[in-house]
Amino acid sequence: MKKLGIILVLILTLVLSSCSIGKKSDTTPEEGEKSNVKQELKVGEKVKAAAPDFELDTLNGNKVKLSDLKGKTVVINFFATWCPPCRAEMPGFISTMEEYTKNNKNVAFLFVDVDEDDATLEEFLKERNYTIDPLMDKGGAVYSEYTLRGGIPTTTIVDADGNISAQHEGLMESSDLKAYIEEALKK
Repeated sequence: MKKLGIILVLILTLVLSSCSIGKKSDTTPEEGEKSNVKQELKVGEKVKAAAPDFELDTLNGNKVKLSDLKGKTVVINFFATWCPPCRAEMPGFISTMEEYTKNNKNVAFLFVDVDEDDATLEEFLKERNYTIDPLMDKGGAVYSEYTLRGGIPTTTIVDADGNISAQHEGLMESSDLKAYIEEALKK
C-alpha cells in the first residue's frame, strides 16, 4: 500500500509540473527534419534565435502581431484553462505584468490560450476576475512554433531585438519570471 502511495505522488508531481498537449515529443528528429525541441535555459543563458513572428486575435477581437512589439521585452505565456500549473502561475504572472507595465513601458505581456473555445476562456477569466485579453491560438499553430517539449505552461521571453532570450516549460514562480525579464532588459 505504501508503494502505491509513493507511485501516485510521483505521477501527480509529474502531471502538476507540466501539462502535456501531445503535439511534440522529446525524440530526435529524423534526418532532414527540423526540430523545435529546445532545452530549458538558466537565467542569463541566451537562445540567440529570432522569435517566430505571429499574428493572433485576442478574445475581444483585437489583432496582435509580435513584430509590432519590437523594441520591447515581450513575455509570451502559453496556457490552457484546464492545466493546473497554468492556473497556479497565472496570479503571479498577472501581478508581475501589472508591476512591469506600470513601471516600465518597455515590457509587454502576451497571454496565449492554446486551442480552447471562447466560452471556456471567458468563463475562466470571469470566475477569477482576471481582466487580461488573451490571444487565441486556435489549433495551436503558434504554440507549436514555441514549445519546448509539448507541455504547458510554456513561457518565452523575447528581447527588444526580437530574439528569444529565455524559455521555460512548466510552472514558473514570479521571482524566476522577474529574473528572466531583468536579464532580457540588460541588453
